Amino acid sequence: MAPIRVFISHPDRDRAMAAELKRIMDAVLMRPFLAHRDIGAGAVWREAIRREIEGCDMLVALVTPNFCESEYANQEVGAAWVLGKPILPVLADGATPPGFISDMQGVKYDLDAPLNTARNILKFAQIAVGRKGRRGAAGKARSGREGERRGRESQRGQGRRATEGRGQRKGDHSRRDQR
Repeated sequence: MAPIRVFISHPDRDRAMAAELKRIMDAVLMRPFLAHRDIGAGAVWREAIRREIEGCDMLVALVTPNFCESEYANQEVGAAWVLGKPILPVLADGATPPGFISDMQGVKYDLDAPLNTARNILKFAQIAVGRKGRRGAAGKARSGREGERRGRESQRGQGRRATEGRGQRKGDHSRRDQR
């Protein structure tokens, strides 16, 4: 089984905490991406970040009191949200999730037992990205656009069926039976 690819979104001021989060996620066999550590010299960093968000299985938002001040953290979360990626807020220093993730239940960054934090992220990830053969609520978000499309098609089909019967005699199902 391939490791779960995780994009870590964080405020620049919290680089050290994000690096520790990456280290502990590595310990539980996840594949975390941290821009300031994983983008090589000479790379176009905005393009690298875009590619990583598109290719990740999920995004972890390291939410600290500095998160809302970050020029890019909210944009990274918004990009993942638009792509239907599962997002998990990891809350530190009493911070609460902002914006698109304000209604999401997060996990606490346990500074005394960081490995517990990594295990909680892994539990969410396994469910959200279907690595245990089932999909949680966040994993369903990934296919949300597909579900919406099917719903619209179903509604259109119901509308056709409702109008097909007009003008037909009772018991005359010839048009409906031809489908």
